[in-house]
Amino acid sequence: MLKVTPRTADRALLAHYKDIGGASPLYLPLDMSAPPSAHYLTSRATYYRYVILNGRRYTTAPHNSETRASNASLVKAQLNDKSLYGEITSIFEHLQPGYPPFLFAEIRWFKTLQDCPLETDVYAVILFEKIVCHLARGILPRTDPPQWITITLDKMRTE
Repeated sequence: MLKVTPRTADRALLAHYKDIGGASPLYLPLDMSAPPSAHYLTSRATYYRYVILNGRRYTTAPHNSETRASNASLVKAQLNDKSLYGEITSIFEHLQPGYPPFLFAEIRWFKTLQDCPLETDVYAVILFEKIVCHLARGILPRTDPPQWITITLDKMRTE
């Protein structure tokens, strides 16, 4: 179940292809301002339940709200020199003619209390290479009420 709206995903993909450059700019299929010879963003993508990169397995979060998420779907990402934390909701490889395939992740960002409300959408589509590491979480049982704790695993070795 993809939670991100097509407009959000399309904007993220267009921004990525604009950043890397290309022979000609891409347009959304229904963009009325596109010239007659325009190249359009395709909707071709392959979705994955998990990927293994650099010896680490990343999975998508369960779609059933009663199922507890795996720590393999909890990640830290680095965007514009800022660390963000969230949960992978989908993993897909986008296939755009004239470009190599790119792996993307749809992330549902965590928000800390002092950052509420979020300035941007809770969901985002990012290049998978922006993911730095997994997160681990647990419960502090000696607090009243018990509290969640989440830590990064970016200092963990993969060898």
